[in-house]
Amino acid sequence: MLGHVRHRVGYAKVMEILRRGDALLSESYAAGSAVLIAGAAAERDLMEVVDAVEDGYARRAAAHALGTIGTASAIAFLAGAPARGRLSCASVAHALVTAPVEARTILEAMRSPDLETRRWPPMLIAERLRSATRGDAARPAVPDDPELRNALAAMLKEGVGAEGVVWRADALVIRDWLANAGP
Repeated sequence: MLGHVRHRVGYAKVMEILRRGDALLSESYAAGSAVLIAGAAAERDLMEVVDAVEDGYARRAAAHALGTIGTASAIAFLAGAPARGRLSCASVAHALVTAPVEARTILEAMRSPDLETRRWPPMLIAERLRSATRGDAARPAVPDDPELRNALAAMLKEGVGAEGVVWRADALVIRDWLANAGP
């Protein structure tokens, strides 16, 4: 309710809920409310939650809210979170699913020496491809970039499944897309 009222007084309360990290699932509402109340001005506080709060629910909620904000700085921050040990690859992919992530950012993450960082781009791409087949126009499309397609093909050759870079279910979707994407 605090977010829908959009009064600045509620901002301190929702940030208190996030920072407290009680794992009561109220964190997910609090993070979204922070964005409804303050918009992009909440970005720095949400980044602090991801970096400082130990509760995983609070970190994931803050990450999702940062993805909703979708600024270049929020996207860059999330892209590097797995390497800092603050978010899993799946949490980053989920947070960025509606964000305007550029092909360059995806490619940089795919070239990271950190395995968790390398895993979120194929997850994000596979989810966007699944959304496209469902006709979900609200989510951004996968960038039509030959370098990105080549990098994905190389990742698939590296390995699939728990030991590889790309999860098996995502690999199936990506292979299909690559086969139909043209030269």
